[in-house]
Amino acid sequence: MRWLPHDLPVADVGAGDGQLTALLLARGAPAVVATELHPGAFGRLRERLGGLDRVSLRPGDGLAPLASGEVVAAAVAGMGEYTIGRILGQGLETARSMRRLVLQPMQRTAYLRRRLALLGLPLTQEDLAWEGGRFYQVLVVEPGKAALPWDRERSPLGPLLSHRQDEGARAFRREVRRVWTTRLALTPPARQATLRLLLERLAALDEVPEGDGWA
Repeated sequence: MRWLPHDLPVADVGAGDGQLTALLLARGAPAVVATELHPGAFGRLRERLGGLDRVSLRPGDGLAPLASGEVVAAAVAGMGEYTIGRILGQGLETARSMRRLVLQPMQRTAYLRRRLALLGLPLTQEDLAWEGGRFYQVLVVEPGKAALPWDRERSPLGPLLSHRQDEGARAFRREVRRVWTTRLALTPPARQATLRLLLERLAALDEVPEGDGWA
């Protein structure tokens, strides 16, 4: 995960079977704390990585097993947006003690973006990850920095991902439009107008010529 530092202590929150933890160790992280709530998954994590140098495996929920200031950055990935929002809310003091949190929810990010704003955790970068034939949105939070300005009407998919003009971002927006178009037929009539407006805005985003000044 490219948004995590290579040379500083980091955490893999909800580590599952430890794939990301193993990658972070291979990249040279001096220390990785891997947390996992579910006993079965923690057992597999321990079988895979237990006894290795530079890694601490801890059972527990979210950020709870971490001490404030123990790591400088954390990945919270492979969960639903509501679960990530709950983890950040319950571990807010620990979250605020870090320089960076990298969030990669399994699906939508609309709720999580609102939750970050309510918690005072500034969204400073957005990115895309491609894995297993699908896109995942990556939200980078850096406590103490200024949040990206965001006009939700003009930028329905976030302040950066709505406007990036590289082919990956364009492909991501096409996929979102496809999903939302399919969803339109299943949407109650009273809410169809809102979804149609969002689809129109998404289509307009890709009519912007390259080089218009957006990153």
